[in-house]
Parts: sequence; C-alpha cells; structure tokens
Amino acid sequence: SKQKCLFTSLSPRRTPVKATGTSKYVNSLRWSNSLVSPSICFTSKSANRRFPRGGFSSSPLDGVDPTQADLMREECILVNENDEIIGHATKLKSHLLENIDKGNALHRAFSVFVFDQQGRLLLQKRASEKITFPDTWTNTCCSHPLYREEEMEQGNNHIGARRAACRKLEHELGISRDMISHDDLVFLTRILYKAPSDTTWGEHEIDYILFAQKDFPKFEDVNQNEVSETRYVSST
Repeated sequence: SKQKCLFTSLSPRRTPVKATGTSKYVNSLRWSNSLVSPSICFTSKSANRRFPRGGFSSSPLDGVDPTQADLMREECILVNENDEIIGHATKLKSHLLENIDKGNALHRAFSVFVFDQQGRLLLQKRASEKITFPDTWTNTCCSHPLYREEEMEQGNNHIGARRAACRKLEHELGISRDMISHDDLVFLTRILYKAPSDTTWGEHEIDYILFAQKDFPKFEDVNQNEVSETRYVSST
C-alpha cells in the first residue's frame, strides 16, 4: 500500500521520499545556522520484520544480514546537544531505542545531497538488508563520522564529517574520491534529529548537512548490500 508523508521542515536522514518513474518530488527546506529540531515524518517496513519462531530473539542482531551486523561494531561519536564530544559507542548501542530513550545515544551523523549540473537530486533506496530504515528512499548518502581522529576533526569547515562522507559515498555508491573529494562537499548547517525505525531501532543524531554539485557516469559499482536503486529527481 502507498504511504504518504507531509513535510513541515527539513528531515533529511532516512526519510522516505516519493520517487517513482513518473512522480516529481521537491522538498521545501528551511535551513538554520544553529541546531534545530525538525518535524519528523517517516514510514518503515522494518516494523514488519519477523522474529524467530517461538518468541522474541535474544539479541537485537539475531537474524539480520551478517555484513550489516558486522558494521554495527563501528564506533560512533557521542555528543551532547551542543555537539561537544562526550565519548563513543558502537553503532549497535547508539541505535537501540532503549538507549535513545535513556538519552545516552546522541551521536554525530551526516546527510549528503548531491545534485547534477541539471539541478537534479540523486536519491538512493536503502537495501532490504539494512537494519534501520530498510527499503526506504532517501537522499544521496546518510551515515556517521566514526570515532577516529581524522573524522572527529572539526576545523577547516568540519573536515571530519566531510571526510566521512567521502568514505561512505565510495562504500555505498562506488563514487570514488577521484570522482568527488571533501573539497566538493559544502557544509550548510547541523540539525538535531530523532526518529524511530521500528520497535527496536532508531536514530538520535546531530546531523551535518552537506551539499555538492557533480555529474557522475553511470553507476556500475553500487554496493547492493547498502543500496538497491538510485534515481535522479527534479522539481520540474
């Protein structure tokens, strides 16, 4: 069944967008130079995820894709609402709703919006294997700077988040650093973002919004464990 979503303000991370062969999608974005709390609107097929027969799984990773489960060991950067680093935690711990509800899972993230020279926005559809927000259309790339020196660095116009974005653009979409560099990514703002994915997983993030305008050849190296489809959309 088709699901509809009305946006009242920017909600870029893993928010489903209408992207069919005939639809035209444009989101009205309201930017701020400070941290803001956007209105959250989402749909999720992950709520329908089955548990093993006989009851609930003993681990939140039971039955999930092994490659995605392995990525949950990566260390996210924990911050307070002023975006000051206070520690680190695995992706697993920082994305469990029980930890989010306790208020100890806020972490850094980024959302990349890449436009081509015609002004079309590149979207991706998250793979079915994804643990949070599977099978969901979203912006070009969403992920996290990791708890490592080069991605925690805040100087030079938030170079750490821009380095992390280049790493994930290559990992997910096969867009190499020869095709796009951190100098091509323009930092716009940060938002405070919080949303559940299902009854187990969710997001609570200080999200760095990055824009770029580049043309790419045909996508031939998309990581199918991360992305099932790509598509350009425009306002006309």
